[in-house]
Parts: sequence; C-alpha cells; structure tokens
Amino acid sequence: MPGADSLKSKSVRGAAYMAGIGAVEALVRLGATIALARLLSPDELGLVAMVLAVLGFVEYIKDLALGVVSVQRFEISHEEISSLFWINVLLGASFTILLVVSAPLLRDFFSEPRLIGVALWLAPSLLLGGAVVQLESVLLRRMQQGPLAGIRLASTVLSSAIAIAMAASGWSYWSLVARELTRAATYLAGSFWYTGWRPALVLRIKDVVADIRHGSGLSLAFVVTAMTSKVDSLLVGKFFGPADLGLFRQAQGIVMAPIEQFSTPLMSIAQPALASLQNDAVRYERYHRQITRFVAMITMPIGAFLAIYAHEFTLTVLGAKWEAGAPFVRAFAIAMIFRPTMNMCVAVLVTLRRTRTLVALEVAYSLLFLAAVAIATTFSAAHVAMALAISTACFAPIRLFFSLRSAPVTPASMMRAIRYPLIATCVMGATLIPLEGTVYPARAGAGLAIGIVAGLITYVVTWTATASGRAELMQFVTAIRSVQRRRA
Repeated sequence: MPGADSLKSKSVRGAAYMAGIGAVEALVRLGATIALARLLSPDELGLVAMVLAVLGFVEYIKDLALGVVSVQRFEISHEEISSLFWINVLLGASFTILLVVSAPLLRDFFSEPRLIGVALWLAPSLLLGGAVVQLESVLLRRMQQGPLAGIRLASTVLSSAIAIAMAASGWSYWSLVARELTRAATYLAGSFWYTGWRPALVLRIKDVVADIRHGSGLSLAFVVTAMTSKVDSLLVGKFFGPADLGLFRQAQGIVMAPIEQFSTPLMSIAQPALASLQNDAVRYERYHRQITRFVAMITMPIGAFLAIYAHEFTLTVLGAKWEAGAPFVRAFAIAMIFRPTMNMCVAVLVTLRRTRTLVALEVAYSLLFLAAVAIATTFSAAHVAMALAISTACFAPIRLFFSLRSAPVTPASMMRAIRYPLIATCVMGATLIPLEGTVYPARAGAGLAIGIVAGLITYVVTWTATASGRAELMQFVTAIRSVQRRRA
C-alpha cells in the first residue's frame, strides 16, 4: 500500500493537473459546441447524434471493463496487460464489424437513409477506442493522469478545429463525423507515443480469466447504465426526428458534457487511490469525503444556476435559432445537481468490487428511468429530458443508502461532505430565482452576466459565513498552493 504522504502527493498533484487541463478541455469543447451550433442546424446535429447514441451504448461494453480491472490489480505483469490489450482490440474490431452490418437497420429504425454513410464512417472509431483501453490503464497505474489529460486535450483541440473548419466550408454533418474519427485516432496515437509501452505478441486467456470474470460483471452493470444514458436519445430520434434530437443532444453537450469532462478525469484519480485504501477504512473514508466535497462544490452551484438561467444561457451562448433548446438545458442542469455527486457512490461499489449491488442498483434505476421516459414520449422531447432529471433526483436517496451500506463511507459522512455546497447552492438559488427575468428581460446577455455575478457572490459569502465553512474552503487553497510549490 502506498504511504500516506506519497498517495496524498500524487493524488493532489494529479487532481490539480487533471482539473486544470480538464477545465481547458471543457472550455475547448464548449467553444466548439457553440461554434458548430452557429454553423450547423439542429437537423444536421441530430442526424449524427442518432449514430452517436448507438456508439455511446457500445462504449460502455466494448472493453468488458478490462481497463478498470487492470487499474485495480495490485500487481500485473507485462504479459497479462498485453493479453488484455489484444482482447480489447478484438472486441473493438468485432463491434466495428457489427456496426457496419447493422447500418441498414439503423436506417430503417430512424427512417433516415443518410444514416448508412454516417454509420460506415464512424464504425472504425470503435476499433480505435478498443486499442487505447490498456494504454490508459498503464498511465493510470503510474498515477500519470496529467499527461493523459494533456493527450486528451490535444486530441480535442485538433478534432474540434478540423470540425469547425469543415463546417465553415460547407461540409455539413460530415464535419461532425470527421471530429469523432480525428479525436479517436489522435488520442490513440498520443497514448502510444507517451506511454512507451508496447504489447507483447501474447494472448494468454488463462492468465486473465479472473479479470475477465470481474470485468464481465462490471460490464453487466455498464450495459444497464448504457440503456439508461442512451435510450432517451434513441427514443427522441425515433419519435420526434433529427431536429428535436439535435436540440436534445446540443443541450446535453453544452450542460452535461463539460461536467462529465470534469468528473471523469477526477474519477480516474479517485478510483485507483480508493482501491489502494480498501483495507484502511479511516483513510478510505477521509479520501472519499474530500473528493466528494470537491465534486459537489463545483457541480451543484453550476447546475442550479443553469436551471434558473436556462433561457438567457441558451440565447446568449447558442443563438436565437436554438431558443427552443432552453427547456432541455434546464432539465439537464437539474440532473447535474445530483448526478456527479452520486457517481461517488458508484466509485465505492467499483473499488470495493461490490458488483452485484452495483448491477442491482443500475437495474432498479433503469426501470424507474424507462418508466419515466415511456410516459414522457407521449408529450414532447423536452419532457424526455425532464424525465432524466426527475429520475436522478428521486433515486439519489436509494443509491446513497444501498451503495454505502457496510462500506467505509457512511451516508452521514457523505452528507457531511456535501453540506456546505448544498446549503450555499440553496441560498444562491433562493437569491437568483426572483432576480431572473427582472433585469434586462429583453437583453439575455446582460441578464446572464448579472446573474453570474450575483450567484457567485451569494455562493461564496454563504460558504464562508461560518468558521468551519472557511476552514473547509481553505483546505482546497492549501492543496493548490502545495502543488504549485512542488512544481516550482
């Protein structure tokens, strides 16, 4: 087990790098999303989103969770990682062929003939994604999250630039196809170059049978997660067409994607660290509480603000032709308040290898979500987005209780971790709700700017109103300063 100082140093440094680079990447993605929204129509974005919804489902299962498993192993040989690498490559190739063969089925399901070409061109991204799984795990085992984030940033910048240039040149939805392929290829090439790791030409299934079994159990949970995270896009595309799906996915991309960009790298730091602490309950609980507080401190106020200022945000950021997307932005923002923090419960189940509980919870949530979506499809696409928010909020207490039962982390500890972010967010919301729409109602940009200033002041003042709140806030400042001193 790594020493306390070593683990803390690597985790804090990795978190700082990942948070910094992740913030830059989130801004790049946000800028690309805004630029493409002004260059393309909802119909063009929705067309590619139909195939991406299928790809997103496959993403959850294409690697059998073998990347997560290899990171959790205390010791693993070069031959074992190589075997897992080739298994992931074979899985990626299999799903690539499956998507190619299934292209006519997609055309018939969505009643959209243009989908065949889009599916054929996007299929190779599954093979590229399979090849990069174990390269990521090598960097994560080395606690080199910073370089991994840098590679991801470079691939995002290059692919976004190409997509924007193609869209401006009249390539329509093909610019989005090029973005996905460029991102996958660049990320794979950068990972190969930086790790210096090369797979051996071995495929010893018997040496990794236990990993495959554990990964298969996690994959079952991920399949259920994929159903709940992608079925809404599939149904919106099926029942309401590419234009509404474009509004749906654009709102999802501009609200949820930056937060996922923030929380995913953070989970790549938290999971290896928590896995190494699974035999030390005190340190496990303390580390989990600190990461949870950090996640809640960022995501809760942003989600609440966007839910309140959804109309002004949509008009200012996306433009008048996307005004119909405001209800979608509000729905995803409400989900953002709960979802990232609840992901920390999933981290507990994964690091403690409580696969059965994870699967059971995902199945239960899926049933709730699918029921809500089934009702929502009888109304509008915006109601489908709201079904996600309602399901996430209603299931949060259930997930909290069963995920943390008999775990080093208790529900009380979890609530202590989020109490100040939650209280400050509630006060901020109570301040902004009467303010929204009363200041410059005809000028969305000015109203949004005033809301940002008022919300930020209210949030910080509420957090620092007590001595304990100020002490918790100073912990983050101290951690950042310590990283800066180490870099110097």
